[in-house]
Amino acid sequence: MTAINRISFYIAVSLIPIATASAQPTLEAPSGNTTLETRLGAFDLSVGNSVFSLDGRHIAFIAENDTSQFVVVDGKPGPAYQFVGQGSVGFSPDGTRVAYNVSTGTKQMVVLDGVAGPQYDGIAGLQFSADGKHLAYGFRSGSKWSLTVDGHSGAEFDAIMRGSIVFSPDGRQLAYCAKNGTDYFVVVNGKPSEPYEKVSSLAFLVTPNGTQPIYFAQRKQVMSLIGSPQPVAQGDHASELVIGPDHKHFAYLATSLDPGTKKVNCFVVRDGQASAPFDAAHTLNDPALMVLPKYSPDGAHLAYVAVNNNKQSVVLDDKPGPAYGVILDGTLTFSPDSNHLAYAAQTGPGTCCVILDGRAGPNFRLVVNDPVTFSPDGKRLAYVATNDISKYFAVVDGQAGPQYDQILRHSLAFSPDAKSVAYSAKAGTNGLVVVNGQAGPKYESICDYSPTFNSDGSLDYLAVRDKTLYRVHCSPAH
Repeated sequence: MTAINRISFYIAVSLIPIATASAQPTLEAPSGNTTLETRLGAFDLSVGNSVFSLDGRHIAFIAENDTSQFVVVDGKPGPAYQFVGQGSVGFSPDGTRVAYNVSTGTKQMVVLDGVAGPQYDGIAGLQFSADGKHLAYGFRSGSKWSLTVDGHSGAEFDAIMRGSIVFSPDGRQLAYCAKNGTDYFVVVNGKPSEPYEKVSSLAFLVTPNGTQPIYFAQRKQVMSLIGSPQPVAQGDHASELVIGPDHKHFAYLATSLDPGTKKVNCFVVRDGQASAPFDAAHTLNDPALMVLPKYSPDGAHLAYVAVNNNKQSVVLDDKPGPAYGVILDGTLTFSPDSNHLAYAAQTGPGTCCVILDGRAGPNFRLVVNDPVTFSPDGKRLAYVATNDISKYFAVVDGQAGPQYDQILRHSLAFSPDAKSVAYSAKAGTNGLVVVNGQAGPKYESICDYSPTFNSDGSLDYLAVRDKTLYRVHCSPAH
């Protein structure tokens, strides 16, 4: 067997808690937080192909024995095949379904919820609809590619473009990009468009006239935006489309050359209207990296980073904020209620802070360039910072917490009632979850995308100790 790290594997017949047939005796931290472990099965830390559901509650990885490979979901092994496609394992958006492609001999199949589909010569691009009810993917028969959704296949093409398969928000429509010879087509609900020279940024937009595809297409060396419900400001070049959360709005970065001054200006096009021009839309750390606009969760606000005179500022609804040396990549974040905007900025040599609604917070040597984290009600804010690079701490409501060797990226989370905050950390070789500033039990590793809060304020996370995977349930003390 090749392609993946080999692991020795065993599984409990059911989810057997440690030590007894009932839950392991409750562990209580000095803070009064209580935890309960449930063993899910064996897990070798050398496995590097684990995937998680979007809510972080489910884990899947590829394992193998002497003759076959199989996918393990939450500790339960699936059917065995000759090979499982690397990078093909994925959960539906709600985490209830799993799909991946497998190989047996020269044929490939898609396994959906443990059941194998038809055999093909090749498979690519598995894509669930937003509600998880539909699965689409490309397949090859001989030299031709087609797309199938829920077992119904479409027309044949020379190629289906990687990453182009998209469902409409309600899952009722499907579009993708295909190629015959040198011509590109956008196929919507099985019907191909006219041929284009190039196609990019395919998405769906909800308009007063219904839901329709929107995309950039090039014909006769001219790039146009197809599907916009209103006239669009044109530029010489455009970034990828950014679609609002409600799928009713769109935005993109564009550039144009001033014929008089020969200066290249940048601007943001929002629902067809161009912003005031600015010098650049990249970070000063990496001029090749364009920072795309970001919509608020309700789609009513748009923010982006603009560079003018070698200074960066955040522009919110066409109003520029204070200028800084650098706006830290990836930190621009709206609150869940869309009423607040925060980001991290460099305020001086070796000094950074988080800016909340235009007001600067405490200074630190560095704020980690993850999105800052708001509580669900938008009233609390947390982020990770450091003063000496070797130790990191969470800053919650402006107060620095205990220091750790590492705080896992994207692990900061608030409870639904905003009373608790948790994150994953490393202390030496141990992984642990910190809840309201108090460290929980130590493990060899805390899995990515953990912890996850439940509606009652308790939280769950996945952890590894002695090559065994556990689901850990914690009830914070209040």
